[in-house]
Amino acid sequence: ELHRLRDEQLAAQEALNSAQQTWDQQSGERQTLGQLERLGPQRHRFARRTTLNVQLDPLAEQIRQHQAQHTSLQGQQQQLETRRAQAHTSLLDAQQQHGNAKPLLQQAFDAQNTLNHLAQELTKARDLHQHTGQLCAEGQASLQNL
Repeated sequence: ELHRLRDEQLAAQEALNSAQQTWDQQSGERQTLGQLERLGPQRHRFARRTTLNVQLDPLAEQIRQHQAQHTSLQGQQQQLETRRAQAHTSLLDAQQQHGNAKPLLQQAFDAQNTLNHLAQELTKARDLHQHTGQLCAEGQASLQNL
């Protein structure tokens, strides 16, 4: 019975030594497993980050496109603002020229009215001259007849 117990003890000791050796050999794996267990709660973050990156890449491209479009629109807006300022300056110049030309234009209209009046007077004077010339010719003809 003692031999049997001793054999069991030796077998148990060998099993213990084998288990200890296996334990020692697996220390690297245990460390890796421990690190993975510590990172386990963060694993979902990595998976989520990968999923989000897939979704974020098209959004980032859209943002870049919108920024480029925004920059382009700002350039167009600046050009339009410059053209508006130039048009406003041209309008002010035209208004000033109109203001300066208004008295001259009034003088021109007045001169045209005077010319029209003088043309009418001249037409009347010509008609009168013609009529007087006719009367004179008739008077001379009458005098010669007498």
